[in-house]
Amino acid sequence: MLALAWHAATPTLGELHRQLAAASKHKDVHAVLAALRPELGDATRGVRRDSKTFAPETWTRVLCVDVDGAGREDGLDPGLGVERLGREVLGRLGLDAGAGFVWQWTASAGFKPGVRGRLWALWSDAVAAAGVRRWLAAWRGDPDLGGPLVMPWVDPSPYSTSQPIYTAPPAVLGGPDPCSVRLVLVDGPAVNVEPVRAWLVQRELRARLEAQARLERTLRLQGRVVESSDATRRWLGQLCGRLAATPKGQRHNATVAAAGSAACAVGEGRLTYVEAVEALVEAVGGFDNPGHHEAQILDGLRRWAL
Repeated sequence: MLALAWHAATPTLGELHRQLAAASKHKDVHAVLAALRPELGDATRGVRRDSKTFAPETWTRVLCVDVDGAGREDGLDPGLGVERLGREVLGRLGLDAGAGFVWQWTASAGFKPGVRGRLWALWSDAVAAAGVRRWLAAWRGDPDLGGPLVMPWVDPSPYSTSQPIYTAPPAVLGGPDPCSVRLVLVDGPAVNVEPVRAWLVQRELRARLEAQARLERTLRLQGRVVESSDATRRWLGQLCGRLAATPKGQRHNATVAAAGSAACAVGEGRLTYVEAVEALVEAVGGFDNPGHHEAQILDGLRRWAL
């Protein structure tokens, strides 16, 4: 059994720092980003790590980036100082380098080589913990996501639903702690969550395209899918051209309308789902927030997805 503590509401970065400081004073209390089932209430409990009392999906406003053994070859050096290190980590992940955060030197920092720390921050809005885990795993380059280990020092495991995060400093025998201050608050705004949401939309888009493409290949081999005609391709090109030229302030409605028109063509069998999505996504690629418009396109065509 483990004594677990998890984050209650954290409206400010200062409150997050306070909770972490309180937890770090107790060697048997850990932070965990997963929430227990709501009916169990907000209390510290002894719970098994693999307990089914953990919610299968957790929405969180807490960002936790575990930096495990990054070295100078990664562009990270303990000598940079906490503020520069934190901003470098945020920038590497495509996030706001000017956001506020709490830096925590983990128990092995000062004893093992490389940067061994944890960056805590607040998202601008709640996000699914499982989605953040997939996003961090992609940055690391997990083989199951098809990427090289571009940032092997990024550890996505804190976003497992029952993963305890050890917050206590090390018990040093026979000498001083090499990190006299292990928890540092660097004030600033919350981290904009939109880059993560946009990445998740892209992942959903790719998954749907791949699934639909497999289906369309099967149906084509069976003679059940007719290739789009030249007239349909011209119509789709004109539709996307008008969408791409839409001025600001009108793009939301234009995207919804274009997705609806393409959905009708898909439903009538004149256009394949893959052709529709690829063309519309390319058309909104120059918009200020393409991820938002890609989500609209997926919503408009969702009825034809698997």
